[in-house]
Amino acid sequence: MVNEFTLLINEIIKYGISSNYRSGKHLRELKKKLIELLLFYEKNDFFVDDTEYPEFDRSEYFYVKDNLKLNFPSLNNYKIFSNSININDLQDVQVKNVVEDLNEIFLDLLEVKHNLEQNGLYAGTNAFEFLYEMRMEEKILNVISYITRLKYVA
Repeated sequence: MVNEFTLLINEIIKYGISSNYRSGKHLRELKKKLIELLLFYEKNDFFVDDTEYPEFDRSEYFYVKDNLKLNFPSLNNYKIFSNSININDLQDVQVKNVVEDLNEIFLDLLEVKHNLEQNGLYAGTNAFEFLYEMRMEEKILNVISYITRLKYVA
């Protein structure tokens, strides 16, 4: 499980670590890998690890957002309803940014990878489950939806 998971993380974060991915096919590949990540979460049970580990330093990866902008210049803002279940409230529209969402997803995955490599399987999968449920799932779904709609707008 850990090798498969690490490979999947690496396949996703490469688009933020390097600025060498500047074609539409890479955006489609990223979408596929994000879908695989959603399925990975749904297919697996994760271990609880209550051990306290040193904080992951996200500031080391300050360049991820810039690489995402270079790799995917067509990504922009999108709108969502903060409460899409309440169809009577049409005032709750929010504007979000795909690059910002991807940046947060990538930083979360870099933190998970760090935990896997430095602290082991339990720490890594526990961090993934926590971050996924806290914010990653919604951001992944929004990014996938945005990328899917791009082909209809272009």
